Amino acid sequence: ALGGPSVSSAPEYYPEVDILHSGEVGDGTAALFRRLEESTARPPRQEVFRTVRKLGMTELPSPAYHLIDLGQ
Repeated sequence: ALGGPSVSSAPEYYPEVDILHSGEVGDGTAALFRRLEESTARPPRQEVFRTVRKLGMTELPSPAYHLIDLGQ
């Protein structure tokens, strides 16, 4: 899967990428995660997940720093 400003502005430049995420974090992101939870197999044709409703800053989850071993 690939996303970011370049993908959002010109997805046609990425015909070889199997899954694209277009737009900011939001409903498209949630749909992408659900799809990847179902299967990580390569789709038969390109799938594009577009965010229509983006999440506000207060809706974003906090980073799970407790899952990272910082060696301290």
